[in-house]
Amino acid sequence: MVLSSPIPQKTSNAQTTLHFRCFGIFSFLGDHGWEVGPPLKRGREFLEYLATHARSMVAHGTLADAFWPNIDTDTVGHRLHLAVSGARAALRQASGAFNPIRCANGAYGWHPSIIVRSDAMRFDECYNNCSPEAALEGVNLYAGEFLAGEEKDWIIPIRLRYASAYVAMLEYLAAEATRRGDHQTALRHALQLVETDRSHEGAARLSMCCLGRLGCRALALAQYEQLRSYLKMHLGVKPTEETEQLRSRILKGEPD
Repeated sequence: MVLSSPIPQKTSNAQTTLHFRCFGIFSFLGDHGWEVGPPLKRGREFLEYLATHARSMVAHGTLADAFWPNIDTDTVGHRLHLAVSGARAALRQASGAFNPIRCANGAYGWHPSIIVRSDAMRFDECYNNCSPEAALEGVNLYAGEFLAGEEKDWIIPIRLRYASAYVAMLEYLAAEATRRGDHQTALRHALQLVETDRSHEGAARLSMCCLGRLGCRALALAQYEQLRSYLKMHLGVKPTEETEQLRSRILKGEPD
């Protein structure tokens, strides 16, 4: 019988970089491209958690509370063992890396030789940079909500934080474009904001104004009607007086 050649193992002294995507569907970069998985019961959530908390060791109890808050200790221990084993196997199969996850004093984390990179980590860097170039990069990194499709309690606050940061960067880019008189770019960002939050009146007004200035008065008024219908149907309110005044000016051909 001919045995297949084993995957070369990286030594613990060599640094290995692992790349993860956390916006949209969770995936990681292997030797053959981006891979989704492993299945949830085989360690996907464990990988998601470690990719999100890449700079620290995570205690056994913290993981138990995050993943299985209402399960007895013995069962949690067994499930965690299976999750860690599945996560290790998925990474080894995808990239041929040596054991990338270590356990020390009842806590789990990345081996010291592992460098973790993710779109979420880069997004944070862009948000903290405060420059138009970084904000644009951050907006482009946001390929969907954080860990889309996952509904664990530990994920929701992080998802909301990233969604809020995404909106803030779009508002900043729209304001910068408006300041430069670049109505086409301001419109693009305003429409992205409207897509994110249909009740965002500031974004709706900006899109109306930009469309008016670009000579698309009918589209500007259609944007108003979409906002009005959404607010009435979902919130039971009317557009603000500021929005109504802008509509009147557009009707007269006088957008702000």
